[in-house]
Amino acid sequence: MRNIHFWAKTTPDGRPGIAVRDHCLNVGCVAEALLRPWPPSLRELLPPGAALLAALHDVGKISPGFQQKCPAWMGHPHFQPEAAETNHAKVSQWFLQQWLGDNARKLKRWLMAVGAHHGQSQGPWIKDARGGGVAIGPTGGPEWQAARRELADTLAAFFGPGTSPPPLPDTAPPNDAVLGLLAGLVAVADWIGSDERFFSPAVESPPLAPEARRARAARAVAAIGLDQPPAVRSAAFADLFPSLATPNALQQIAATRCRQPGLWILEAPMGGGKTEAALLAASHLLADGRARGLYFALPTQTTSNRIFERIESWLASLLRDSAALRLAHGASWLEDRDIIQVPPRAGPGDAAEKQENPWAAQSWFASARRALLAPFGVGTVDQALLGVVAARHFFVRLFGLAGKVVVLDEVHSYDLYTGTLLDLLIEQLLQLRCTVLVLSATLTRQRREELLAAARQALGLSAAPVTDAAPPDAATDPYPLLTGVTAAESRIQVAVEPTPAPLRCVRLRCEEIPFAAAAAACVRRAEAGQVVLWVRNTVDAAQRSFAALCGALREGGPETALLHSRFPWFRRDALEAHWLKRLGKDAADRPRGAVLVATQVVEQSVDIDADFLLTDLAPTDMLLQRLGRLWRHPRPNRPNQADGPEAWIHTPDCEHFVTGDDLKARLRGLAPPYAAYVLLRTAREWRRWAARGGIRLPADLRSILEATYAPWPEEPEAWRALREEMERRASKLRGQAVSASNAWSLPTLADDEGVQTRYSDYPTLTLVLLQALEPGRGTLRLTTLEGVTVTARERDWSREVAAALHRSHVKIPAWWLRDGQPENPAALGPYFVGSWALATVDGDDLRLDGREGANAGLKYLPDRGVWREAAPGQPPHPDYPDNDEPDD
Repeated sequence: MRNIHFWAKTTPDGRPGIAVRDHCLNVGCVAEALLRPWPPSLRELLPPGAALLAALHDVGKISPGFQQKCPAWMGHPHFQPEAAETNHAKVSQWFLQQWLGDNARKLKRWLMAVGAHHGQSQGPWIKDARGGGVAIGPTGGPEWQAARRELADTLAAFFGPGTSPPPLPDTAPPNDAVLGLLAGLVAVADWIGSDERFFSPAVESPPLAPEARRARAARAVAAIGLDQPPAVRSAAFADLFPSLATPNALQQIAATRCRQPGLWILEAPMGGGKTEAALLAASHLLADGRARGLYFALPTQTTSNRIFERIESWLASLLRDSAALRLAHGASWLEDRDIIQVPPRAGPGDAAEKQENPWAAQSWFASARRALLAPFGVGTVDQALLGVVAARHFFVRLFGLAGKVVVLDEVHSYDLYTGTLLDLLIEQLLQLRCTVLVLSATLTRQRREELLAAARQALGLSAAPVTDAAPPDAATDPYPLLTGVTAAESRIQVAVEPTPAPLRCVRLRCEEIPFAAAAAACVRRAEAGQVVLWVRNTVDAAQRSFAALCGALREGGPETALLHSRFPWFRRDALEAHWLKRLGKDAADRPRGAVLVATQVVEQSVDIDADFLLTDLAPTDMLLQRLGRLWRHPRPNRPNQADGPEAWIHTPDCEHFVTGDDLKARLRGLAPPYAAYVLLRTAREWRRWAARGGIRLPADLRSILEATYAPWPEEPEAWRALREEMERRASKLRGQAVSASNAWSLPTLADDEGVQTRYSDYPTLTLVLLQALEPGRGTLRLTTLEGVTVTARERDWSREVAAALHRSHVKIPAWWLRDGQPENPAALGPYFVGSWALATVDGDDLRLDGREGANAGLKYLPDRGVWREAAPGQPPHPDYPDNDEPDD
């Protein structure tokens, strides 16, 4: 079979194209080019012969199962059609096991990385009829094996000294992170080596000389923008953050201490400049060549969108040459600027114009699975967590993050499932020479120590005491505080001098507040000129509050508005942009009296400044975040300036209830979404502080936070039972998270946000709101609620249709349609994951298409969103939390 042309790609007319040999050589050369700009500390993680392993990825295409996929090739006189293994990646891994002989068992995990280059592990060992492992079908006779061996020897000679054994590793990978790094290299090199803009699918005639092949690979990597680390300058603080005069104490310490890869935890009050501290530290790491990019990870898509422009401004001041900045989350493709090429601001000695890179900005990083390969990114934490769960191409995300600064913001906001995944992510990032900056205003000592312990384990360090012994009472830990772990030091702790500022004493009313009294207080204060923020724990409660206020406020009086996640996407985006602008720091048209009713969507990382706060009871860390929206900025003309900030916390009286069921009943509407036990402990502490006259922020933040979660030996029996119930659930969630992280063993799922990175007891359904729907033969013409008309065709996916559907969709509880979902049009099937339905807006009713005359009680109004009216006599059902998780 020596003279047979084994094809790797077909030409546009379906003919056999570039040879397997030439494609493998191209991919190996791309891998060399990708590795060239990496710092030695990162490059040394990969085994000798990493480029050769990348080149060997497609040797399995020399097999009858693959070659017969091209009908034109099957006419070859030497080929007889036969039943054979069609998975060429599995054939590649199996062949390498044979090729390496006695060393194969020792190196089998490296070979897994090669076999996984299409996004999914083939298993740790591929067997034929003679051995144990994952079964493989026929791979051809001795002639085919000889042809594969000849190609492998050719590649070994090209990428090494040509000796036997070939230049490959002699030990197994030390951990899953490094295994994923190699798998990511192989997959990314294959993507670039298969990109027809750089490498033609046609037969190479004559084949390129080695120098020309390597030069072409280098040009491809350069065109994408991965050929060199970002060129940055040592910019002054005022240049990086023009709105700030000088760095505060936290920012100065972060800049001087966070100079080595490792884990760094920054704890400081809401609005204390943690974001700028992290970016300042990243600036120095990039300038010193200790990082090759940045990813800023936030809890939600909304918070990601809000900080994107801030990162863009910082980056423009830092760069010497243009670089790609990617917004990375499940809906980022709907944004006009999800991928931008950031040009540097002109500085002394800089050229007036910089050459931009069109490939990176407009094309190559557009795919969601390639998003984290961009040098700089902002997005949800889920995009990073997809690197440690069994999502397709999970290892590409690890490859993209390796060696970068990764900022994890608002880490207190994650539940135990996502928090466990976060610990596993931090471990793998540290093993990949990343600098991980964790930001939080409300981190408990226990959670801080868990993160530090995970970091020490990842870096192979033993636990070490703090240089200055920590006080026995966690409430007396310094605040603000910087703690860290690096490869050289197992614990660093630096107390930060608080930024001089007036100490805010927030007066508290912490008791059961009847609904009518709460609404009346909001109306009275708004009519007195105050901006009132009323935070409810569930969407249903927020909508009922909003409806009551609309009936109570006089026409032409104070404004009222509602924010939650059960608006269609386009409407929610407009509402948030409008109110964040009007209630932000520099609002020019701040209303004179208004009530904003909201759920957890305003709890953190949003700039809303209220004069008065009314809130449902929530865990202490969430309450503190909500208090961060109260008197957020100095305003000399506040209507209640003389009274000082005040917050009312609706806290049901649970003191006299002695069974767990009774306590849960008293907390209905508050738990869930939060654990009943945590709410009880929270209420106990906040009542104490209210009796003292209020809470001083930030001075008392650490005390009340630690007291809420500290052991309480004298707790009542019913409380203890609720705590044990909570602990059992916590153990379950941790176990499920660890199981989901066995990415090399589990079947892969779609790499969509929320599929494996979040846990919920509340299944949801995607509902698309329409103005009109016109079925046709194989087509569906629809006008969305936003007023966009598109036509969907069967077997013809359209980005225009996808965007229109997404912008008018809303997530609703799946049980709302428990009586049966309508039959969905086949033309729209490819646009959705999970359960979905269409609804046409008719007045304030939603008519479910396919269920004539039925609307399941669903309603919609532009200022209220989607809700469900229960039928008369129907028992109430629990509402669902509004935790703003990314859409899946």
